[in-house]
Formats: sequence, C-alpha cells, structure tokens
Amino acid sequence: MLRHQSEQPSDIIFEAEEDLYQSPTKQILMLKGSERTVQLTKNRMFQSYVNEFCGMVGLASNTLRLQIEKREINPHKLVNSSCLIKVAHTPEFHNAPNNSLKPSLRSILEQGYCSDLKLVFKSKTIPVNKCILTSRSQKFASMICSSTEEIKFPHKNIKSFWRLLIWIYSGELDVPDDIIETIDLFYLAQEFQVIDLMWRCEEEIILKISPSNVVDVLVKYYPALTRDVIIGSSNDDDLNLEEVKSLANDELQYTSPNEDNNPQLQSPISDTYKAELSQNILNACKSVFIKEFPDVVLNNPDLEQRLASVPGLIIALFSHINEQKHRKKKNKVRFSFVEEIHTPISFEHQFGDNITDTHSESSSRI
Repeated sequence: MLRHQSEQPSDIIFEAEEDLYQSPTKQILMLKGSERTVQLTKNRMFQSYVNEFCGMVGLASNTLRLQIEKREINPHKLVNSSCLIKVAHTPEFHNAPNNSLKPSLRSILEQGYCSDLKLVFKSKTIPVNKCILTSRSQKFASMICSSTEEIKFPHKNIKSFWRLLIWIYSGELDVPDDIIETIDLFYLAQEFQVIDLMWRCEEEIILKISPSNVVDVLVKYYPALTRDVIIGSSNDDDLNLEEVKSLANDELQYTSPNEDNNPQLQSPISDTYKAELSQNILNACKSVFIKEFPDVVLNNPDLEQRLASVPGLIIALFSHINEQKHRKKKNKVRFSFVEEIHTPISFEHQFGDNITDTHSESSSRI
C-alpha cells in the first residue's frame, strides 16, 4: 500500500527574532517575525547560506547571532536538509556605543574594502589600506611606499597581528584571555610603534598578573622588560650604537620587505616611555610574587629551578624585597617637640633707621 508523503520543504528559512538593523546607520532592514528563504542545494555550508542571506537583506554577518532550536549554528557544517534559522543581533551590537565611525572603520578591515596592499602571512593574506596603516604606525610608514603591493610576515603570529590591525583601524581591543598573548601583543605594538595600544596592553597585563602566571611571565619576559628599562634609563651619550644593538631584542628591529637579510634598527618610540611601561609591569610582577608567595609556590613546584634559569632574576626579586622593607622604615613618622621661647621684636627695633615715612616724604615733596 502506497502512502502519500508530504513534500519536504526545500529551503533554508531565516526568521527575524527581533528587528534587524543595518550597521552602522541603525536603519531597520528586517522586521521581527519576517522571513527570508534561501534555496537548499547540496554540499553547502551554513556560512554560505548566511552570506547569501546577508547579501539579500543588507545585514553584516558579524552583527548577527544565528540559532537552530536555541543552539548556535556551526558555520562550517554542511547542510543536507531544510531548517529554520532564528536570527537576532549579538549582545555586542546592542551594547555598542552610538558611534558609527568605529564599526565602519572595522568593517573596512574585515571586508577588505578599497584595499591597496596585502599583508602575507604563512597561512593567510590580509588586504589592508596604506593610508590607514601609515597614519597610525611609524613603522608601517617607513615600510610602505606608493609602489609597495605586498609585505611578507612569514614568522608573525596571525592572531596577535589581527588584534593589532583591529586596534589600528578602529581603536578597539579584542582582549586575549591569556596573559602571554597580551604581552606578545604589547611587544608587537612596541615594534610597530603604536603607543596607545602599548598603554592599553600594559593595563590589561597588570590586571591579569596572578600567582598562577607570574612565574611564567617573569621567566619568559624578564630579560626583555629589563632591557627596555636599562635602555630607557641610560643617557644617549652613555650608550654607543654597538651597545644598543647588543641590548636590543627582536622587537626593536625589523626586516625590510625588499631586503630580507638586511635588518635595520627602527626609529624608536621614546625609550623613556618604553622603560616606564616595562618598569610598571616588572613592579607588578614582583609585588604579586612577594605578596602571594605561598600561592606562587603551590602553583610552581619547581619554582627554584625555573627562577634560576633566568640570569639575575632571583637577585632582582630579593632586591625588590629589601627595597620594600627599606621604604616601610622610611615611611615611619617620628614626632619630636621642641619648646622654644620667642621674644617679640618690634618692627622698628628690627629694621631701625632704615624705615622712612613714605607718606611724610611724599608730603614734603608736595
């Protein structure tokens, strides 16, 4: 016996869970409850359907939250049957300040609008805009000329570099969860001379330092941080070029895009400024190490071996302890009372005949 089978729907349906707006003008493009359909075809991923839907409506995909039965969709999953996708804006979209410039500038980077330069990494190529990079970074300004078409960065971390570019374009920081990644971004900002990002990263680093990670930070970055402090605290006359090169690490140098084997010392950000930020990070690490020492030991069973692997680190920590003790002694205030008897002295007695009656003198002149 044959049974009548209802026809299976052959479309991907996108339904608006709320009014959907264009970014950044906030113009309503799709009312709550309305639907758009995209024809189902074989061997297509969710992201492909999402891109087609966004193109139909005029929405930016990075402002949307897409769910099927209250579950986030996997954009890389293949779709073999029809489904209903609920569409709403992300919390970040709703909480963003009413400033259309930042999201617009960020979208230029994310969408590659009007790009005239390619940054080539080991696994990815990012289209960018010369005018924005050169206006925000002195290093990019020295690397880019009118005929430059691409710059290769085969050894750079793509995640950190993407965060750097987002900051350069929009002034927004996608804060890494890991403190090591944050410090890597700090040094990347130092290399490309983006001072405001260095300052922002320094704040995040100090907030993230804890007994569980302070030893990791000191072991990995103590030499570089100390080097910045030494260079910044020394007068230019005290260091010759060879000494600067010996102190400078990889973050203070770059390789010309046209001359891979010709490293050049980049024109520095203020050494005093770098020294101040590095000193702040070092002081925060030392303070956490001393104040939370029992927890530091619990998190690092091989603490002594790890500290001993970095020349000068143990001495620096003990010196910091002694400095703190010395400061506490200095901060003690002692009051001593001295009783003195002052004999009142008249104004005329103190200055004698030097006093003249200016009023009478002026009267006699008249």
